Amino acid sequence: MNQRIASRIANSERMEDIVVGTLLELRNVARARASHSCFTEAELDALFDVGARHFAQGDWEDALGMFGLVSMFRPVEPSCLCAQAKCMKMMKDFNGASDLFMLAWKLDPDAPEPAMHAVECLLHAHKKSCAIALLETLMSSHQLPWADPDLQRKAEAWMSFLAPEKKDD
Repeated sequence: MNQRIASRIANSERMEDIVVGTLLELRNVARARASHSCFTEAELDALFDVGARHFAQGDWEDALGMFGLVSMFRPVEPSCLCAQAKCMKMMKDFNGASDLFMLAWKLDPDAPEPAMHAVECLLHAHKKSCAIALLETLMSSHQLPWADPDLQRKAEAWMSFLAPEKKDD
């Protein structure tokens, strides 16, 4: 795998292309390794459900532990990353949550929800300029109209509020 990464670096001009390509490669490796897991897919799904029940009950620390266990076998699965990030967000670990939400968005760039959660976390972490940059990237990378019009309106409203001088661009 190291030769493939080195090849990407040599042949790519954008660091983002290198990162996304490497993440996709890791996803394939993780899926191959999951077949040698001590858990079946059904068992991993059940563990995820247990984490979801803990989350619904407000027991975010135990939920994070369950989602973390599942993520050991599904390390680049956006749903697992988002579940962990939501727990971290509720526990007020906004920096860690925003990192996981952004990683989940990079792995599934067609889904704007993780990026919007990351924007919220960045704002809670007092990183307004990073939140604005992420919103700009998100809005420029998605075809209009979005599948979820409420989420699109929320993104547009945040952009108008956070960067009013850029709303006419």
